[in-house]
Amino acid sequence: MELANIRREIDRIDAELVRLLCERLDYSRQSATYKKEHGLNVFFEDREREVLEAVTAEADARDKDGYGYGIANRLIYSTVVEVSRSLQYKMLGAGQELRDILDKAENHWVTPTRLICHGVRGTSSDDAAKAIFPDVEPTFVNRRNDVIHAVKNGQADYGLLAVRDEPFYSVLEYVAASGCYVAARIHVKEDSIIKNSVAQFVLVTPELLSMPDANHTILRFSLPRSSGALYHTLGRFALEGLNLRTLHTRTLENEECVFYLGFDGNIKNPRTADLLCALSEQLHQVALFGNYHEYVIR
Repeated sequence: MELANIRREIDRIDAELVRLLCERLDYSRQSATYKKEHGLNVFFEDREREVLEAVTAEADARDKDGYGYGIANRLIYSTVVEVSRSLQYKMLGAGQELRDILDKAENHWVTPTRLICHGVRGTSSDDAAKAIFPDVEPTFVNRRNDVIHAVKNGQADYGLLAVRDEPFYSVLEYVAASGCYVAARIHVKEDSIIKNSVAQFVLVTPELLSMPDANHTILRFSLPRSSGALYHTLGRFALEGLNLRTLHTRTLENEECVFYLGFDGNIKNPRTADLLCALSEQLHQVALFGNYHEYVIR
């Protein structure tokens, strides 16, 4: 068969696949309605496993030459299942608690601005503060606990924390434990006799912010040690076209893995918000640390 004819057959099959996939999504929506009316959960692990095993077995039976049709179909249908589940979560208004927080996130700085900084005037702390608020005269303190206390008690609108010799996720956990969020991350390049170094800071806010230039979001979640759990979770971001930038992990005593995921995206984007809200229902220990812009000061 000529290549042109092969491609026409592929186009014909693709058109039929689109029709059938849309029909499948229609039934998935009906399933969501039924689940809502009967108080059922969206996620049924056993049901999804049955679907994937049936698809794999059917494809293997058609794979006469051993080219791996079963594995290929399982991969394709894993995505179909993920998309169907995401649609159901969206229909049922998943993650309402997180959605309320996202909806209330402001997109502008408070004016006039009261800024408190962890550090000393005339150092990189001062440079970091001026990068965001060039016209604001900050107050400097020696302890980062003083910064958090001032922000939480309304004595300052924003606080600037230095990131010392510790993992970035440790600072994020410290900020989250205080009930605050990260609204900016600042890298200040310092010249020294020995070598060039970079001082890092985070801007802390009492409420979640999402500035127009906030193009980086970071969250924490945990997963059990099961085959494919991380793959399927990260696949959700790929489906939404969100670029993953950082991924750190640590293992808890119960052998659950905690992940700190940074990705390009703004929480005011409806599709990004829908994804985060759906994940807040499905995953464990989900925490949104902030939506921010990164500044680099040379």
